[in-house]
Amino acid sequence: MLAGSMLALREEHPVLCGALLGLAILVKPTPWPLVIVFLFWRHWRVVGATGATVLLGCLAAACVLGFDTLLAYFAVVLPGVSEAYRAQWSNWSAWTVGWRLFDGTTAGPLTGILTSITAPPLLKCVPAAAVTSMVLPGLVLAAGTALAHRVRSLDAALGVMLCVSLLISPVSWSHYIELLCVPIAWVIHWLVRDRFPVAETNASLATAGLLFFSLDTLWATLAYASAGRPPVAAVGQYVPPFAPTLLTLGPGLAVAALACLLVRIGTCSRAFDETDGHPVAGEGLGAAKESANVVGRRQWPGPRG
Repeated sequence: MLAGSMLALREEHPVLCGALLGLAILVKPTPWPLVIVFLFWRHWRVVGATGATVLLGCLAAACVLGFDTLLAYFAVVLPGVSEAYRAQWSNWSAWTVGWRLFDGTTAGPLTGILTSITAPPLLKCVPAAAVTSMVLPGLVLAAGTALAHRVRSLDAALGVMLCVSLLISPVSWSHYIELLCVPIAWVIHWLVRDRFPVAETNASLATAGLLFFSLDTLWATLAYASAGRPPVAAVGQYVPPFAPTLLTLGPGLAVAALACLLVRIGTCSRAFDETDGHPVAGEGLGAAKESANVVGRRQWPGPRG
């Protein structure tokens, strides 16, 4: 749905773009920060279609399941799932950092599946864990929004906010990285069109390596190896120290690296082809001062400064 939404935007179908984005949010609320980008770029029809689709979807669910069930989903089910996985070792969301620091890492409800990790906190302080788990995602969202506002390409801005979406989701698993296929494709296209500039190409290869090895079990194995023990299949056989378990946040680091790469390319690209909105081949990435904010086959308004 996200890929279809981006394609609809390129083909100048903003209502369809918003409708598909709204459906994606109904299926999984994770990509909601993309709406912030469309607000900055003043794509009101996209924003309106997204909001209308989400509202109609919620009303349809309430009519079929009942308003009490819908309210229970938002008030009980979602918070309950977030609480169950808030310190899960394979959850690399920014929400989990505070609980790991001040309450410890847990195996969570997935105990016994592949490799499970439990670890003590750096400092036991549950109130600090609760505060950090709320403040850190807010800071990530604020920083991501500021960076997305800086870039000159709508593609790059959407890519940055999609990365932010995964980082601030209360629960993020390694397979969520599949959602980044669209911004990864944008990066590849930009590099090809710009004839693979050295700095950006090297950064892209490093980011690709991190993303490729973002399976949570690989990071768990690395965490055990750094602690001097082989991985185990059940909880309780060995509890590693606090520091090695931070390696299981590796997928989040890979997503953050992709966001930084998108900011780099989106900020420095100077020439955008008015046919497809991508950097023109042969135009250097580093020499830019101004660029056209172009998406699809028309000139789009840039964000308000």
